[in-house]
Amino acid sequence: MTLRLRGPGIQERRAVAPQLPPQVIAFLREWPLNGQGINLMLTCGDMVMVLPRSAQVAVC
Repeated sequence: MTLRLRGPGIQERRAVAPQLPPQVIAFLREWPLNGQGINLMLTCGDMVMVLPRSAQVAVC
């Protein structure tokens, strides 16, 4: 599943394809656009990606 990311703190539109459980994908499909969501931190080994609550996430 590919996520398209944009918004404050993201310099240009990004597409990432993290391996996430179905529950997380379902949550991201409902990602609040009003900034009242949560900050999301994804990790893989020694890599970290943080999605601020103001990010605009589209599940492709």
